[in-house]
Amino acid sequence: MPVFEYRFVNQETGRTNRKKLRAFDEEELREILSLNDVEVTEIRPLPYPPATERQIELLIDRGVAIPPGLNKREASDLVSNLLEGRAVADVKDFVIAAALRVEVTRFASKATIYKCILFTLLERGSIESLGAWYAYRVYRNAFDRNTDGRCSPLDGCFKAIGERVAADERLAVSLRRVARNSTVHFRWFGTLVTPRGEELRGDGVDSAVYAFVRNELFDAGLISNPRPPEFRYLEHRRGSASSELRARSAATVVPDALHQPPRSKDGTRLRWGVLAAVLMVVGIWMVG
Repeated sequence: MPVFEYRFVNQETGRTNRKKLRAFDEEELREILSLNDVEVTEIRPLPYPPATERQIELLIDRGVAIPPGLNKREASDLVSNLLEGRAVADVKDFVIAAALRVEVTRFASKATIYKCILFTLLERGSIESLGAWYAYRVYRNAFDRNTDGRCSPLDGCFKAIGERVAADERLAVSLRRVARNSTVHFRWFGTLVTPRGEELRGDGVDSAVYAFVRNELFDAGLISNPRPPEFRYLEHRRGSASSELRARSAATVVPDALHQPPRSKDGTRLRWGVLAAVLMVVGIWMVG
């Protein structure tokens, strides 16, 4: 989040003092200061530290043209995108972050944006806001894709659901738990199946807050089914989405038979295990 330096008149001494404060933008800073009856005379944003030599060398080695004015946080996102095989997010993702007053760099990936949103909302501590964002994400994963759907997380319907979640202590506890344990930062829920047949596990669908939010969305006529499907199949809508999910596949693929002995697709390991057991029994019988 940007750091601003501001000058103000000390009401006790009448002198002009100078302080620094973090805020999403100058408008938010003025709102914060006005709540504390601070009379501001001047505000100026402080620049971010420039990209380090090591960051620049790494980007150049990978064939990336260095944008003018590249700062340290932007370079960090560019490096992360390279190492994780991610693309810069779509414009709509940056619009959502701005609507929620969550700062991200111009080179942030979709995964980075959603991570920043969740962590920022947790830091703010408002269950209503976190619940509204959760309701929006559950909706975006379940609405009819043949329609445009509701695109703003600030929609009144999601805010109302967030307020109901905050009013119920059991649901509030459930929401805090799923937020802390989230692995994909509310990007998707349940299991996605890619066109290559990879199963990618998202956030859980068994929590109390998930069931409540899904029922609320169904009652409001925003989704057609209150129960989540066992699998959702990811289509080739755009390359960046598929590539981002494939970048996670090695770490997120979990076998359905988690507690069963490992076996290959053709059952070779299982057959050899059975054969070994039979030979052991025969050997014991012959020795006996």
